[in-house]
Amino acid sequence: MNTLWNSAAYQQDLETTASNIVHLERLKDTSILITGASGLVGSYIIDTLLYANETYQLGMTIYGCGRNVSALEQQFPYGGDCLRFIEYDVNRDCSDLDIASLDYIIHAASNAHPATIYNDPVGTITANVQGTKYLLDLAKRFTSCRLLFISSGEIYGVGNGDPFTEDYAGYIDITSSRSCYPISKRCAENLCVSYYEQYQVDTVIARLCHTFGANNLERDSRASAQFMKKAIQGEDIVLNSTGGAIRSYSYISDSVSGILSVLTAGESANAYNISNGSEISISELAEEIGRIANVNVTYNITNSQASPFSYAVLDNSKLKGLGWSPQFTVPYGLEHTFNITSSCKGSDA
Repeated sequence: MNTLWNSAAYQQDLETTASNIVHLERLKDTSILITGASGLVGSYIIDTLLYANETYQLGMTIYGCGRNVSALEQQFPYGGDCLRFIEYDVNRDCSDLDIASLDYIIHAASNAHPATIYNDPVGTITANVQGTKYLLDLAKRFTSCRLLFISSGEIYGVGNGDPFTEDYAGYIDITSSRSCYPISKRCAENLCVSYYEQYQVDTVIARLCHTFGANNLERDSRASAQFMKKAIQGEDIVLNSTGGAIRSYSYISDSVSGILSVLTAGESANAYNISNGSEISISELAEEIGRIANVNVTYNITNSQASPFSYAVLDNSKLKGLGWSPQFTVPYGLEHTFNITSSCKGSDA
């Protein structure tokens, strides 16, 4: 059973998230479909909508989509009548889903884990491109359905030393299979814009920076999650590089309030960076987690393959222009992640 929902600190974060959504009232009496419902971002979106639905009496109908309905039922036992589950495979046509009306689609399903991207580049491409097309065809069925596509800051490619604004497009090596992820995300973004131009399907794009949080931590293979899991277990954090790469990191509450603000207030066929505007190196991130958990950080430098992007910071000016503002610094968000996860781990003992 999901013990996060029963955490007072987690509930407070959901309140912070919901109250930070621009024009939350526009979700009243709407139906919203979320793919990737079991993942880090998708599950927190559902929790936020459930909290807002109950707290503000919004009357929403929420559809959580995933490959295993029984697993979703176990993950969200507190969903009530407003949350319904749909068996969904990103690689299958879903345009004929048995849904009478739909106001919003949030496409949060994607192969974002490094191991999956390296081991299955073809599957990564087809899921991002063909999977997005299937959902656009579903949105096309309805008179006024807006689709929000969750993209990635990786689409910017190699930077020029400045924070990425939404009009920047850097070099990506198309002959590298590792490029399957950013290139397919770029293609899916263009599909969204093209469906808007050709078929008048209302679309918006959220380019997500590196996001962390307490939900889905056990299954997350990304660096921040690995560091946090080690820290929670009281083990030292080991870096296999100097950790000099500089990134945008955002706590899940800010990422989701930003995404939902783009959903409610973003301009059609536009992309918005989702970040808190700050920057932090991988080593600084590890050291901060070590400080919070009182564990050491050690360095085991190897010649392991490194990402070609050494500076990837997302400018959030356009998102802030909608009226949104971040509520968490990275250290504050890391503290919340550690404290919530530790308290839930203790309650399971």
